[in-house]
Amino acid sequence: MNTLREAVQDYLAVRRDLGFKLREAGKGLLRFVSFMEQQCAAYITNALALEWAQQGSAGQPQAGARRLSFVRGFARYRSATDPRTQIPPTGLLPFQSKRARPYLYSDEEIERLLRAALDMPHRLVSEQLAGVDARGDEATRVPLGGSAMTGPSFAPLLERFFTQRLMQQRQASAHTIGSYRDTFRQLLKFTQQRLHKAPSQLMFEELDAPLIVAFLELLQQHRRLGTRTRNLRLTAIRSFFRHAAFERPDHAAQIQRVLAIPSKRFTRALVAFLTRPEVDALLGAPDRGTWFGRRDHAFLLVAMQTGLRLSEMTGLKREDITLGTGTHLRVIGKGRKERCIPLAKPTVAVLKTWLREPQRGDAKIVFPNARGGRLSPDGVQYLLAKHCVAAAKGCPSLKEKPVTVHCLRHTMAMDLLQAGIERSVIALWLGHESVETTQIYLDATLAMKEQALAKATPPNGQPTRYKPTDKLLDFLNPSLL
Repeated sequence: MNTLREAVQDYLAVRRDLGFKLREAGKGLLRFVSFMEQQCAAYITNALALEWAQQGSAGQPQAGARRLSFVRGFARYRSATDPRTQIPPTGLLPFQSKRARPYLYSDEEIERLLRAALDMPHRLVSEQLAGVDARGDEATRVPLGGSAMTGPSFAPLLERFFTQRLMQQRQASAHTIGSYRDTFRQLLKFTQQRLHKAPSQLMFEELDAPLIVAFLELLQQHRRLGTRTRNLRLTAIRSFFRHAAFERPDHAAQIQRVLAIPSKRFTRALVAFLTRPEVDALLGAPDRGTWFGRRDHAFLLVAMQTGLRLSEMTGLKREDITLGTGTHLRVIGKGRKERCIPLAKPTVAVLKTWLREPQRGDAKIVFPNARGGRLSPDGVQYLLAKHCVAAAKGCPSLKEKPVTVHCLRHTMAMDLLQAGIERSVIALWLGHESVETTQIYLDATLAMKEQALAKATPPNGQPTRYKPTDKLLDFLNPSLL
């Protein structure tokens, strides 16, 4: 859980992204966090909020009530992630402001205003009525804790989550948006069957924690999805409810219960990789007398030598490859990280020959399909399965291994590790976010463990032969009577 200061910064960033300036509230909340740090308090209480609001506001009840309102708005946001947070009630520091006397327009003034409105340009009128300035920069503002929704409350919130939160604010990748989209398509189909209600008519409060848990159980029990996929779907749902925490703070308790749904633990199997004889058998499987065979051979060789991911391999273009001195290729991989990978001489020779082939399509894809477009994940798995069947005739151990592009990636990492390359270099080569991710390859290699065992001094043990006991004593054994 993040600290109060980090939570305030997140709260201010989110509200400002929605169009609120929060100049006075931002300064006030930072001073409130400093006060909480002086008190060594980790969460907000009504007593501490009231004590801070009354500091320096003697004789000025309006200032104290305003300072308390800053804390109240932040406390609603914080309560979604920290259940210990107390939200200061509205009447904790009462203040009745004096409202100005309203001005009543006469009939003549109203008529002049209407005439002036008719003379205004249509575009300017529509933008002012919509609450947008002439440049279209201002967002429609909804009071914190309130809602401008009069109809179904879930559909507009989900649309803003995708268009504003993911696309505009976070600039999430197409893969992330696609994964989240698939999650909510499955969830909405499930809710439609369970609640007998169209997704566009759902209310936000209907998506409670028991419904989400039932959906996750359906994925595992009936659709036979693995624990990793179940946790991935839960991640997308959590992201949406964290976004809803500051959009709908009046549903903080419901949001908190959904966010408290835990991820399931799963068995972490050793990574699968190919040995050198298996690599040679797989590379020799494609029929290089055909266009498809030459493409598949070059695809397999580049995947094994570079360790690229599936999306990086299928999206590789001709301009990403630099031939000549310092031959390498550049890719933008997971997390939008660009990396440069050198190519070995055998790989360069195969690539040069392959790139001289007549180009199919206008996309300049290095490894296109028959129509010149990008290979689909199913198409890649089909060619891998086809060549594994052919290679298994000469190397039977391939029958027992699930060969995927990621398996080829693991093969490259294991080759580097067994060659004595440092883990930091392997992490840079593969585009890992952290060096600790490379730890899985240390666990998978048995050869390095055998080398470590050979250097160690094992404990001495003496074998003894089995000697059967007397038959009568066996008969009198309590476990047999």
